[in-house]
Amino acid sequence: MNYFVIDVETPNQYNDSICAVGMQTIDDGIVTNEYYSLVNPETFFLPFNISIHGITEDMVRFSPSFPKIWSIIKEMAGDRVFVAHNAPFDINVLIKCINKYSLEPYEFHYLDTVRIGRSLCKDWPRHCGAFRLPNMSLRLGVELDHHHNAMSDTRACGGILMKLLSIYKFNPEDFLSHSSSVKPEAPVLL
Repeated sequence: MNYFVIDVETPNQYNDSICAVGMQTIDDGIVTNEYYSLVNPETFFLPFNISIHGITEDMVRFSPSFPKIWSIIKEMAGDRVFVAHNAPFDINVLIKCINKYSLEPYEFHYLDTVRIGRSLCKDWPRHCGAFRLPNMSLRLGVELDHHHNAMSDTRACGGILMKLLSIYKFNPEDFLSHSSSVKPEAPVLL
C-alpha cells in the first residue's frame, strides 16, 4: 500500500479553511515526494489559532487559495491512501473546503495514526494526550522539529506510520476508513 500523508493548519474555529498544508508521499516504504505551502484561506484569523501555528493574515496574503492547493493535493495523492494524525480532523477540514468552494466531490480512503496507535500500543499509558503527535513521536523515536508546522507534523505522522508498520506488522486495510465530500441530501418533507 502506498500513502499520502497530510497535515493542515486552520485560521479559525470554523475549520472550513486552511492556512497551511504539508504533504508527503510514501511509496513502498520510502518517502518519494514532499510539498509545503501557506494557503490564503480568504477568511479571518483568530488570535488563538495564530498562537498555535504562528501563521498570520499578512503571511498568507499572496499565497494560493484552496482550489489551487486542492488540485495539487489530488495530483500528488493519486490513488494513494490518505494518512493523517487525528485524521478525522484533517479530512473533515478538506471536505468543508471542497464544499465551501463547490469543487467536485471526492471520496477519501484514509488511515488515522492516532486510531492505529491506540489499537496496537496496548502497553502505552492511557492518560489524556498519550497519543498526541509529540508524545507518539517521542515514544517511537520519530523526529518532530516544530509541532504545528504542517510539514513537520506531516513528516512525523509519516514516520509514526512507518514505525508502527515495522514494529507491529499489521495489515493497514484493517484500519482503513472512508469519508466523502458529497453532502447528504436533505430529507423531503411531505
